[in-house]
Amino acid sequence: MNKITYEQRAQVYTNALIHFGEKAQMVMALEELSECQKEICKKLRGYSNLEHLAEEIADATIMLEQMILFFGVNDLVCEKMDEKVKRLDALLRTTALLGGERYEEWKESYGGTAEADAEVEAGQLHVAGGEGYSH
Repeated sequence: MNKITYEQRAQVYTNALIHFGEKAQMVMALEELSECQKEICKKLRGYSNLEHLAEEIADATIMLEQMILFFGVNDLVCEKMDEKVKRLDALLRTTALLGGERYEEWKESYGGTAEADAEVEAGQLHVAGGEGYSH
């Protein structure tokens, strides 16, 4: 769906860092994240404009991509994202196995519980708030 490749974006990001300076771009990243946060809060209050929300998510994403490039942490960020998505998946599986409100939806999406049951029994998953669990 993107018409501009990551490589093209990375070149623009590099140019922005050179032109505006690293500190200015870090401040801009914080500003864009704040504006995105504000739009999400509006959505929670029922006053959201999806076009504006999408714009702020795009701005925040652009600035986060710049920070990833600037700090040289792409591989580390990808690794951390994988870890966190796996942790979220484990939490969802554990919650469903323990009779969470959306158990039937979970069971259907994962095609059954045998694998997750085995993981819980092996102690590989932890209950939210239980020992060994953290966000």
